[in-house]
Amino acid sequence: MPRSSTQTGSRATTLAGARQQYALGNNVGNWLRQELGADAAHDMVEISYDLQAGSYTSFRRDHALATDLLAGEAAALLDESLVAGDQVLDAGCGEATTLCDIASKLVTPCRFVGLDLSWSRIQWARRNALTRAMPSVEACDLVVGTMAALPLAPRSVDVVVTSHSLEPNRGSEAALLQELFRVARRKVMLFEPCYERVDSTIRSRMDSHGYVTSLEERAYTAGGTVRRVVQLEHSVNPLNPTFLFEIDLDQDGCRPGQEQRAEWCCPATFEQLADHGDCWIASRVGLAYPSIGGIPVLRADKAVVATQFDPADNHPE
Repeated sequence: MPRSSTQTGSRATTLAGARQQYALGNNVGNWLRQELGADAAHDMVEISYDLQAGSYTSFRRDHALATDLLAGEAAALLDESLVAGDQVLDAGCGEATTLCDIASKLVTPCRFVGLDLSWSRIQWARRNALTRAMPSVEACDLVVGTMAALPLAPRSVDVVVTSHSLEPNRGSEAALLQELFRVARRKVMLFEPCYERVDSTIRSRMDSHGYVTSLEERAYTAGGTVRRVVQLEHSVNPLNPTFLFEIDLDQDGCRPGQEQRAEWCCPATFEQLADHGDCWIASRVGLAYPSIGGIPVLRADKAVVATQFDPADNHPE
């Protein structure tokens, strides 16, 4: 539903207040929860994550050993299941710190694409990808998008990976898993917390943060087969241990490592988008997605109706 001018003004006021709270060093999440209420979880996550952009990069720099050990273990688990030539989606890649660390340690040659709901975090992700200069992670393959409406066609990537990006979405587990399953040909590999396999202290913390639960059960319900659930030995935060949920999907005749590249699509229609520099166009339906600072914003809620867009014929009479 389109935002009214009142809603837009209210959101701008909220954002200004959140920026002030962040500058003062206060807990932005708690402030937003009080301002917006529990029903505005999406806005709370988006604003908080965007304001804190750069923090993951700083954290990796300051905790290099811990993040390196975790990435090495995750890469070894992925290598057991990846096939040479696989195309892998990192859904909720943040600043691509974990993605780049894992990619640098993989033995299996593959190609990564990634998305995150925060433009500022993707800006950092592209910087990090350029700095690391790995052929499997190209900056141009990192875009703004959401896990709830992935800008990819069905069965367009071989494997989907998450790294604590499902984590804050309690109540939306089933819908998000179904969307991840939609775009994956062969596997979904979730590096997430596991509510059912931790002690009461960690569960209490997960409850307070609204972290996901019942991922294994919901994966089965959504049509996947959980091959294994493994707790990783290394966790950056002992109060938030990482588990691998490896989920097999019905391949439906799909050949692993297909040579065709996954292309970004309209998240509403799955029509392949055409890059026109300052925007990406779904010409059949007439939707335009902005490109800000060279970063495509492929979120359904950011689409602009542009039925008359045609650069070849765009000249007033």
